[in-house]
Amino acid sequence: FSPLLDREWHNSSRMRGGDRERDLAGKTEFPDRLRRFLEEFSDKRTGSFAIDDALRQAMRELTAWLEPLPSVASRPTISVKISVGQGGWTKTPWIALIDERETTTTLRGTYVVFLVAEDLSITYLTLNQGMTELRNRLGQRGAAEEMLRVAEASRPIIKNLEDRGFTLDNQIDLRSNTDGAKNYEIGTIAHVSLESDALPDDAAIEDYLENLLSGYERVLEARDRPNIRDDDPIVQDSAAPYSIDDALAELFLERADIEQYLDIWASKKNLILQGA
Repeated sequence: FSPLLDREWHNSSRMRGGDRERDLAGKTEFPDRLRRFLEEFSDKRTGSFAIDDALRQAMRELTAWLEPLPSVASRPTISVKISVGQGGWTKTPWIALIDERETTTTLRGTYVVFLVAEDLSITYLTLNQGMTELRNRLGQRGAAEEMLRVAEASRPIIKNLEDRGFTLDNQIDLRSNTDGAKNYEIGTIAHVSLESDALPDDAAIEDYLENLLSGYERVLEARDRPNIRDDDPIVQDSAAPYSIDDALAELFLERADIEQYLDIWASKKNLILQGA
């Protein structure tokens, strides 16, 4: 990206951010909903794995706040997913914002995610990477090396995030010894910390998300078109990616079913389909 494009992106982002901040300044809906979610999760995780109505409602309220947020709603390919574990409580719950042009699952690819430390004392808003598919293919050491390589290649593209409060390294501490937490730490590209007892207001969260999602877009675009000009005939003639929306138009399946199949495929490498 040229310096001129970089300045234009920064200035337009700052102007849009000013409008949002006026609407959200001083409001604390996100901190209130995040705290409620963490309280419900803290109460439940000491028992057997079961997402009861109270925890499910807390998760829905967080999703309902994030989805219509201007930074999210203006990007129709972004979806919000929350996880407290599958079949057992996770040590580090998360809230992911995933661009379906890159991935539909946290098992692979790059995505934006709120990562909560095991002791629930801090939440990191990060640009991060999925580890499971890489580890299945390359092993733990190879996957870690690949994530470090991707992070190093991505940071120069989003260097201006440093002016918006983000740190461009992987020095986060999820206070956990689990493999999953360690891999989240390794895969972090950029991050900002949100202390549970001093969460910023809604305007600050929206500003962080707008800037990080804009950086996310730039990373994906640079990755898809490395060193290629806009007028290059290779770009103009190349086939468009086949997305979930493309599949929905041709298959008798729901989006949730397709996403589930892709998740299984990413981790198991084998998927048997039965029926029409």
